[in-house]
Amino acid sequence: MNMPKIIPLVILLSFIIWTFLIFDVEKFSIMDVNVITKLDNTLGSYMDTKVLKISSVNFFMEFLSDYGREYFWSIIIVVLFLFGKRDGRITALIIFISIIIIIPVNTVLKEVIDKDRPLLAHNESSGSYPSGHASIVTAGALGSLLYYNRVREQKMVSVLLITEAFLVCFSRIYLESHYLSDVIGGALLGSFIVLAVSFYAESIYTIYCRIYRQIRKLFNKENK
Repeated sequence: MNMPKIIPLVILLSFIIWTFLIFDVEKFSIMDVNVITKLDNTLGSYMDTKVLKISSVNFFMEFLSDYGREYFWSIIIVVLFLFGKRDGRITALIIFISIIIIIPVNTVLKEVIDKDRPLLAHNESSGSYPSGHASIVTAGALGSLLYYNRVREQKMVSVLLITEAFLVCFSRIYLESHYLSDVIGGALLGSFIVLAVSFYAESIYTIYCRIYRQIRKLFNKENK
């Protein structure tokens, strides 16, 4: 995959600016960024009054929120790695490494920024920004879009994964576990990390192949 290095840099800069605005709202209020607060509150109020009365939608959103992150993407990584041939293995490795990086980065940012959750958030002990769900599923969806797109069947899988990621992000806002600004920040963070990791895709796959060959040699020796 040939991608200009400027793209992840632009996403990183966007994330830094967005995070600064969020941090300013929470800690200092030096700048006039009421538009972010108004957007968060307006969307949250709409979800509360217009949509949350539909119980069947509630159940679906809760299911996505509970199982659409680590459970779903762990299965996807394993399936792509085992059955996706070379493209699937590269995609799985890129997504896996990206998630391993995202988790500690996201945890540190939550602690530093310490943004309050929406009032109706339940069973959420960490800070609100950035959304861990959005970071992880965006990295997964973008990783699949970048590397699992060679043939029609792969493109269909990637479209389904992108759809799942979008629905998970929406579920976090719908259930008022996050504000829209949290999800935007999480999506920017996940996008930057997976794009940064993707520059080393071939090197990562080469290292995997070497390790795999060494393991096979050891296994074959033990069986002789």
